[in-house]
This record gives sequence, structure tokens and C-alpha cells, in this order.
Amino acid sequence: MEQHERYSVSLLLILMLIVLLPITVHATPSIQIAVTPPNQTVGAGQPAFFEISVTNTGDTTLESIVVSSVGIPECGGQISGLMQGGNMAWTCTHVGETGSYWNDVSVTANASGGGAKVMGNASARVTVVSQPAGGQPGYPSASPGSPVVRFDSVVSEIGARMFPILGPLIYLSVPEVPPTTDTDKVPDSGSMDNFEVRSTLQTDVFTRGEGGGRYFYSPSIESVPDGSMVAFADAVKLNFSDPAKGYLDMDLVYRRSTDGGESWGPLVVLEDPGDLWAAFNSASLVDRATGRLWIFYVRASPGRGILTSRPGTDDMENLARWSDDNGLTWSAPRDLTTVARDLADPTWNASIPGPGGAIQTSKGRLLVPMWKEPAGHFVIFSDNHGRTWGRGTAVPGDTGGSENQLAELSDGRIRMEYRQGSGPNRWITESADGGETWSMPRPGWNVTPVNCALLRIPLRNEEGEHDCLLWTGPVGPPIPGPIESNPFTRWRLTMRVSCDQGMTFPAERQISEDAASYSDMTDLGNHTVGLLWERGLQTPDEFITFARLAPGFGTRAE
Repeated sequence: MEQHERYSVSLLLILMLIVLLPITVHATPSIQIAVTPPNQTVGAGQPAFFEISVTNTGDTTLESIVVSSVGIPECGGQISGLMQGGNMAWTCTHVGETGSYWNDVSVTANASGGGAKVMGNASARVTVVSQPAGGQPGYPSASPGSPVVRFDSVVSEIGARMFPILGPLIYLSVPEVPPTTDTDKVPDSGSMDNFEVRSTLQTDVFTRGEGGGRYFYSPSIESVPDGSMVAFADAVKLNFSDPAKGYLDMDLVYRRSTDGGESWGPLVVLEDPGDLWAAFNSASLVDRATGRLWIFYVRASPGRGILTSRPGTDDMENLARWSDDNGLTWSAPRDLTTVARDLADPTWNASIPGPGGAIQTSKGRLLVPMWKEPAGHFVIFSDNHGRTWGRGTAVPGDTGGSENQLAELSDGRIRMEYRQGSGPNRWITESADGGETWSMPRPGWNVTPVNCALLRIPLRNEEGEHDCLLWTGPVGPPIPGPIESNPFTRWRLTMRVSCDQGMTFPAERQISEDAASYSDMTDLGNHTVGLLWERGLQTPDEFITFARLAPGFGTRAE
């Protein structure tokens, strides 16, 4: 065949392909999702909570996502590298002007990757909650029982699949039907409105002043294989100051309950490192395969704390112990300092776990949330039941922050939430590889800087069982007086629930109206949660309290 004839056949084949396929040729493959809420008018001076959530439901990483809002310039942003299955969200508070309304929200997702299949599709949702007069800015609902104006936009979802031809610069986009949602796993909106938390028991586990005048902080709780529970706390004996600064005497203590929390055994000192030494900030987990209970914590030498520990030294050690008899007896401490900290890094002062929030994944990996000074977040992990340990890479970005907890989502992603270093909101990041790498963090709840708890648990209603994520934290005081001017105060512990893998938390219920601070949760089985938190009538350091809770949706299948 002559050369010009070969060219003619090739051109003909290309023309036939263009005629037969409904395609668009473009140089920058992208997905554009436009989400517009109804023209809901917001009165002058009326605060509203505004959230945009985007999920990558495609086959590879989205290169970048940009969120912008014409009506609400305060809410928007950009993130890079949203992994497959990843979710991102922006939250903000806007005070409406006369006649203002929420609309004109757009989301643009640019594809990245190579090969025959670049990506599938993405979805976005916009939620706005307008507060009634007197509502607290920054929260998605006012006090319990108060009316709110809520409207969710229709989820706009556009799929595209790119096939590279004629070199890497040209793509053919073939429209694809968006995947259907498995509604069996997400309760309908009516059920979420009927979310309730029944308290079947509340008792104080640690009380300020006992054990020689101690204060108790940083609770961590674990249910163990024999059905008992172990509650851990930091017990301060001298200089009741923040352990970040040093110059205090602190022991790691615990109590056990063998009757579902009705009663608690004697206070046991797990580690007393010596006069003016400190053992604190524990995170616990149970290895399901071995039944072994692990506890991770730090030990600080006299005069040294999180901020004053010197890089490259053992001023602060990362230690682990384990129990093979449900917390009755314990191993000697094992030093994990060289795993949890790079001693060669001249800027790395210390690494601190949790407190609380350590987990074992569905694949068996042991994961311990860690944060460092200067600010940074990562995990240490073990794939062989704790024989050896590794350290994941740090969460990208410069958000700062400190105390953190983990939860595994139903699709295997790991969610980390951590306390902010400044500003009104917490931070959220996710990992698709078991904690070895992390997505860019996105803003979380507007909450006072505090350690909050996460727990994944199955919940039931008349429709069946749902895989849900619980969150607990203080949301501010409902009392009059000057403190009311600052809603970000440690008061009124609240539980929030998500049954869409943490994309939204559409329901919340108050657990306690008292002063409240740090919290941790454990799954007690049979759709029951054990909650341990710092509580008080005047300040949140008077008690560490346990509650046995039964969260669910209205009339549940018991």
C-alpha cells in the first residue's frame, strides 16, 4: 500500500470514530458541578452555618478542586490531591444582610492521572442552616428544641471518563451514568430527625481530690475481650498546670469495671515515673486477633514538657505497655521513641499520642494517632500485632493544631480529626493507605480548642442497620452572663451522628448540660456506646464521668 493510501485510511478511521461516538475533544479534562440552593432569604443580622461538601467518586485522584460562592464570599477555598473516595468540606458562618440569599455556588474538579481510564465522577452537596434569633453562630443548630431553617441543595453529579489518544494532550470525553447510591446504608432524612441518645447509666469514675488531692485529665476508655472496661486518666499530684510547660508531677492511672460501668474498681497507678516526672496522654486499643490491650503514652523528665523538651534527647519518651489479661496485669514499658520521633531532626521536640482514638483497622493494622511539637500530625502503625512499628508521613499543610483521634470509615479510609491551634474550627484529614499518607486537611466543626472523640458504630432503626460515625465534643454554654458572648467555651457535651461516612452530620443531641471538655468513646456491642469525659458543675475538671448510651433512630429494632 502506498504511503498516501495508508494516511487516507487512518484519517477515515478517525473521522468514523468522531461521527459514531458522542465525544468532546479538549485539552484539560475536568468535571464541573454547579450546585444552587433555592433563593432562601436570610434576614439582617441573622447568622447561618454554611457547608460545601465534595466527594471524589471517581477512579483516581482529582488534581484540584476550587469552591467559590458569589453570595457568600467568606465560604470557599481550594484543595489539591483529593484521592479516590476522598471527601472535603468547607464550613463557615455568615451573617446575612437585609434581603441577602444563598446561591451561585460552583464546584470545579480537574482530573489527573494517566492510562486509558483517568477518572469517573464526583459529587457535591451544599447545606445551609439559618439560625433563629439567639442561635449560636458557627453551629448547625441552636439549643435543643429551637426551630431551624434547613435546606439541602439537589446533588448535581456529572460523570466523565477520559481516554487519551493522539498523545497526552488530547482527550476524548464520553459521558458516563453516575453511580447509584446504596440508600440501604443511609437512613432517610426523617430517621435522622428522629435520632436519639438514651442514657442508661451515668457514674463518676474519677473525682477531683481523691488519691491524695489529685486532679484527673485526658480520659481514654477501652472495652476488652472479657466484657469489662478499662478507663485511663492522667493524675496530677503537683502543680496543676498544662503538661506542655513541664514542672509538674503526673501519674498514669486506671480503673476497671466488670459490670457494664455500674461500679468501678480501685484506682490503680499504671506508671509513677518518680518525683516531678510525668506520665500522661494515653491512647488505648485492643488487638482483636490476640486479645491484647495496648496503652500508648509519654513520659517526661523533671522540668520538661511538650514545649520544653529538647530535640534529639530523651526528655520525652514514647512508651507502650500491653496486657494479656484484660488490664489486670501489665508488661514493662516498651520504648517507641525512635519510631514516633526523628531524633536527628533538630526542630522535633516531642511526639504525643491522642489522647484516645487509637484503633485497629479492618485489615488488622494497629494505628495510633500522634501529634508533634512543632505542630504536625501522623500515625505510628504495626502490621504484625505490635512486634514492629513504623511511622507514616505527616499530614500536609500548615494548619497547626495538636490532639487528635482516628476512625476507620466503612470503605476503609482512615479519618483523623484534630484540635486547632488557632481559629474557630477543628481540622479533618483522611488516608486511603492505612495512615501512611494523608489528604490536605479541611475545616471541621467550629468548636473551642479541645480534644473530641470519634467512633464508628452500627446503628439501627426500623429500616435496618446503618454504618454510622459518632462525634462528641462541647458546644458552648446555654447560661446567661458574660460567658455567653463567647460560644466557643467548654460546656454542654453533645453527640453528633453521620451515616454518610462523615460527609454530613445532620443530627445532634445533648449528652450533658454541665461544663465539659475532653472525651473518648468505646463500642460496647449491641448498639451501645461507652462514653468517658471530663465534667464539672463549675469547671470541667471536677470529675471524669462514664455514661452508657444507646444511640439510635426513633423506634429501633432492639
